[in-house]
Amino acid sequence: MPMPAMSTPLARPIAPAIEEITVREGINPRDSFFVCGGGATAIHIAEMADILGLKRYMVPRFMAGLSAFGGLISDIRSEESAVLLTSDADFNVAGVNDALKRLKQAGNNFLAEAGVAPENRQFEFSFLGRYEYQSFEIEVPFEAKDGVVDESDLPGLVEAFHKMHERIYSIRADNDVVEFTAWKLRAIGKRSGQDIWQKNTLADQVGAIDLKAQRGIYQQESGRVETVPVYELARLRAGAQVAGPCLVEAETFTAYLKDQHQGQIDRYGNLVVNIA
Repeated sequence: MPMPAMSTPLARPIAPAIEEITVREGINPRDSFFVCGGGATAIHIAEMADILGLKRYMVPRFMAGLSAFGGLISDIRSEESAVLLTSDADFNVAGVNDALKRLKQAGNNFLAEAGVAPENRQFEFSFLGRYEYQSFEIEVPFEAKDGVVDESDLPGLVEAFHKMHERIYSIRADNDVVEFTAWKLRAIGKRSGQDIWQKNTLADQVGAIDLKAQRGIYQQESGRVETVPVYELARLRAGAQVAGPCLVEAETFTAYLKDQHQGQIDRYGNLVVNIA
């Protein structure tokens, strides 16, 4: 059965949680493209978008099972870390390379046990760093050709730390000592057949879209029930456009679009919304 639809204040306590993982990490949510996950999210995303000042968001076709779907198609990943304290004042190149070597070996062993062919393996490196006397670290990605660094790489590592610190905290201290406390490796294995789903595309929408029904929903802003059009996602084809306020129903979720929210179905059946 369709989920009951209403414009509610439930999104308001959720918005600060989103700000916690965006604004406090130096990311402006207004510049972000949000993707819904979970069966109830599509009812509240429109209100959250307005609270956060978003301009675009997506309601995926497989939204209610997004985590399971992602688990089926995602890369195989493992993370390893090694503690090694050094600094740009006295950089321990040999110690760092020994740590990176052990991390890469562990990553290779993991991917081999997972059955990932060598040509489908990828490795990403990062370090945990801080300014001297700071009590917290930040994670900074870096490039390590063949999993090795040398003295000439040190200025790049330090600059990468300054930039990340500035991005998160809006300040950098170029004259302070930079300490490296730990080293991390992410081992990534490309899963065979993970792109098969991209071959399942929709035909283009031809003619006007079908209206499923008209239904009353409670609008929090006006404090009254208002009648809006209802569309069935399964009947919409690529390029079909819907304008809020309206409801878009699927087998596992109901999406609510507010006024000024313009939705369009992409070729994979996802609902992409732009806010005027």
